[in-house]
Amino acid sequence: MGRETPNTQAVNSVGAGVRSEIDPRLQKTFDYAIEVTKQLLTLGSAVLALTITIGKDAGTGRQGLLFTGWFAFLVSIICGIVGLYALMAEFAPGQDGRQEPPSIGSWRVRGPLLLQIVTFALGAVFLVAYAYSVYKPGSLG
Repeated sequence: MGRETPNTQAVNSVGAGVRSEIDPRLQKTFDYAIEVTKQLLTLGSAVLALTITIGKDAGTGRQGLLFTGWFAFLVSIICGIVGLYALMAEFAPGQDGRQEPPSIGSWRVRGPLLLQIVTFALGAVFLVAYAYSVYKPGSLG
């Protein structure tokens, strides 16, 4: 169990060199951003899948609200994937060989992640509005 493959040692030594150059607070910031992005990706995918599955059996409410919520969740998922790619690209070396420190504040990273959060919230609002249009107070009994 203690044996490592030859490539593992090389990867570990490269990863250790990169991580030692990064400020621990900056590393935590990136870790937090990645975790929040993954959580929103998971929640958005689950809500989208669940509501599409149940959507055919739901009552007749304002269908436009439901479709708009689905679209917002889909955009949120796409922005999350783009955001994760942008976070990964911050650690890649520059094409011209320069080593700039990674930054979470650049719009290349912050833009997709902000859009993911906003579209996720909008999707939730539209789904709640649709549910309200289906199950208005007084319509259940």
